[in-house]
Amino acid sequence: MGGPVKIHEQMKESNHSNHFYDNNTTLGALTNKQRRQLQHEIKLHMEKYGRDLVRKASDYTKVTIWDDMMILRCEGFLTEPEKFVSAIPMGISLINESRMQIAEQFSKDNLPYFEDKLGAKCIHKSYVVESDKDFFIFTMVFDKMLIEIK
Repeated sequence: MGGPVKIHEQMKESNHSNHFYDNNTTLGALTNKQRRQLQHEIKLHMEKYGRDLVRKASDYTKVTIWDDMMILRCEGFLTEPEKFVSAIPMGISLINESRMQIAEQFSKDNLPYFEDKLGAKCIHKSYVVESDKDFFIFTMVFDKMLIEIK
C-alpha cells in the first residue's frame, strides 16, 4: 500500500541523425565542459518549471548526462500540504497518484526541450515518484551517445 509509483515507456524507433548540435552548433558528442554546462541549464529549467506549475521547486535537483542517458533526480519537491497528506498511509497513494500526473505532464511538456538540447531522440523513459520519501527520478535513454569520453 502506498509504495513507489513507476512508469516505463518504450519510445518509437528514431530516424534521428547521428550528430549532436549543442547551443554553439558544434558537431559531435558533448565535451565534459559542455555536459556540465548543459546539466546546469537543464537543472535551472526544471526548477523554473516546478515553480511555475506548483509554486515550488525541488529543494535538491541533480541532472546527470552520461553515455546515452539523462537522469533527473529531485528531492524535497512536495508542498507543505502534500507533506501533511502523505504522512498518513492513505495519503501516500493519493499524493503518488497526483504527482504521477504531474510527472507525466512534465514528460510531455519537456521531452521536446530535452531532445532539442541534446540533439538526440528519446527511445525509452522511466519515472518513479516516492511521495513518502519526497523523491522523484526521471530517466531517459537516447538514440546515441551524448558525451565524449576521453
